[in-house]
Amino acid sequence: MKVGFGALTMSAKAGVRQSGVHHYSAHLVAHLPAALDPDELVVYSSLQGHSGSHRSVTHYRPFIALENPAVRTAWEQTVLPVQLRKDRIDLYHGPAFVLPKLARVPTVVTIHDLAFLRWPEQTTRRRSRYLTEQVRQAVGQAARIIAVSEHTKRETVELLDVDPDLIDVTPLGVDPVFRRSSDAEIDRFRTEQGLRPPFILAVGNLEPRKNLDALIRAFDAIAPEIPHDLVLAGAEGWKSGRLKEAIAASQHRDRIRLPGFIPQDALPLWYSSCDAFVIPSIDEGFGLTLVEAMACGAPALAANRGALPEVAGHAALLTEPEDEALANALLRLLHSPGLRRSLQEEGQLRAAMFTWQRTAELTVQTYRKALT
Repeated sequence: MKVGFGALTMSAKAGVRQSGVHHYSAHLVAHLPAALDPDELVVYSSLQGHSGSHRSVTHYRPFIALENPAVRTAWEQTVLPVQLRKDRIDLYHGPAFVLPKLARVPTVVTIHDLAFLRWPEQTTRRRSRYLTEQVRQAVGQAARIIAVSEHTKRETVELLDVDPDLIDVTPLGVDPVFRRSSDAEIDRFRTEQGLRPPFILAVGNLEPRKNLDALIRAFDAIAPEIPHDLVLAGAEGWKSGRLKEAIAASQHRDRIRLPGFIPQDALPLWYSSCDAFVIPSIDEGFGLTLVEAMACGAPALAANRGALPEVAGHAALLTEPEDEALANALLRLLHSPGLRRSLQEEGQLRAAMFTWQRTAELTVQTYRKALT
C-alpha cells in the first residue's frame, strides 16, 4: 500500500495558517511512517526540511509555490493527479476537506468541522463558497471519510447526506510538549511577560465562531469582583470587527491583552500560568486547544457546543456560550479552588487519552478499509 499524503496546507508562515489543520497534517506526517512503513508514504508539500517531523519520510515531493492559496488550489486539481500516477500511488489522503477531482486512485478525505456550512455568516463569503463546493465534491468521491469527532460525523451525515457507515471517527492528539511547567518556569515566564495579575486565557484565531466578544462582555461584568486580566491569544482571522467593538466598549479594556499568535513551543507556559482556560466557541469540530490546555493542567471552562463536551468529558466545566452564563461559570471557577484543583487533575488524565500515535494508527485502519 503506497499512500500519497497531501500536506498542502502546512505552512511556514506563523499565524492563522499554522492553526488546527496545519498541526493535524504535521503530526500525521510525523507519525504515519511508524504506523505504515516509511517506504509506503509519499508526502506532497512545500515544506521540505522545514520541520523535523519529515525526517522519517523516505519519499518527499516538495513543490515550492504551494504557500500561495491560488497556486496551491490550481496545482492540487491539475498537477497532483498526474504526479500520483507517476509515483504509482495506491491511495491518496486529503487531510483538509479537499480532494483532486481527477485522481484515479481510491481517496480518503478528513473533515474537521462544517461550521462554514452550519454558520456561513461566521466566515468570509469566498471561503464559505470554496469550502462548500470542495467538501461536497470530496465526500462524493472519497472511498472513506475521516471525521475528527462524533459531532463532526453527525454534521457530515446531516449536512452532506453521507452514509454514516463510510465515516470513521478519528480524534486528534496532543503533542508531548504540552505538559505542566514547573513553578519556577511559571514564575520566570510571568516576570518576562509582565503578567503580574492572575489571568484568564483563551487561545485561537480571532474570528466570529470563537465567540470572544461574548467572553469579553462576560469578563466586563465580573471584572470588579476579580483581580484577573483577560488574555486573548491568537492570530487575527476574519470578520474581527465585532471583537474589536467589544474591546472598545469594555469598561475594563486596560485589563484585556492581545499577545497575537503564539508559537506551539511557547504555548505550554501560557496554559500552565493561567488561572482558567476558556473556550467559548459556538462550534468546534474538535477543540485542540482545550486538550492542550488540560494537558498543561489549566482548569478549563468550555461552551457546551460542537465537539467540546465530547472532548472534555467530565474534565472541564461546561456552560452555555452566552454572556451571562459565561460570567456566572467564570465566577464559579475562579472562586472555587477545590473545583480548579479537581479540573486540573481530571484534565491531565483526560488529555493523556489523546495521542497522535493513536490518530495515525486509526488513520491507517481507514486506509486499509478504503482499499478493500
